[in-house]
Amino acid sequence: MITSNELQLRTLNATDCHAKWSTGSMISKARQRYGFFEARMKIADISGINNAFWLVTDDHFEIDIAEVHFPNDVRLTLHNNNHWDTEKQDVMHSVGFDARFIDNFSQDYHDYGVLWTPTDIIFEVDGGPVAAIKTNGAIKGMTDIRFSTAVTEYGGKIPSNPAGHHMYVKSLRVYPL
Repeated sequence: MITSNELQLRTLNATDCHAKWSTGSMISKARQRYGFFEARMKIADISGINNAFWLVTDDHFEIDIAEVHFPNDVRLTLHNNNHWDTEKQDVMHSVGFDARFIDNFSQDYHDYGVLWTPTDIIFEVDGGPVAAIKTNGAIKGMTDIRFSTAVTEYGGKIPSNPAGHHMYVKSLRVYPL
C-alpha cells in the first residue's frame, strides 16, 4: 500500500513501445557537489528488477549508491564514464562491491546512503558503512539524484510477469558538506 508520502516506481505491462514491460525513473532538478545522500526504500518483491538509487555528475562519473536486487543483494559502484566510447578500453572504468544481507529488503524499508567528499566515497546500508573508495579528488562535477527500476537479467531471473511489483521511496535526505 502506498501512502501520500511515498514515491512509487511502478512496473507495468508496456503499451505503445518495443519493450514488454515499462519501469520507472526519476531525476532531480536539484544539483550539488559532495555531501551525504540517503534514501529510505523498499524494493520490488521479485527477482529480475534492478531497484536503483544513484548520482550522475556533469564530469561523467556515476555513483551507484545502491542497486538492490531481491531479496538481499546490494551493489555499490563508482563508474568513470569518461572515454567510455573511445579506444581507451584498457582504462579501468568501474570499481564496485556486492554485499549480501540477511534481511529481505522487499519486506520493509531500509536506508541506503553515500558520503561523498572531495577525496572519498563511503557507502552505507541501514546506517553502517559497507564499502569505501578513495577518489583522490578525481570527481569535481555537480550531480543530480536519480531513482530508477529496470526489468533486467542483471537484477536476477526475470519472471514471466513482473508487472505490479514496484519500488517505493519513503524519504530522501541530502546534506551538503
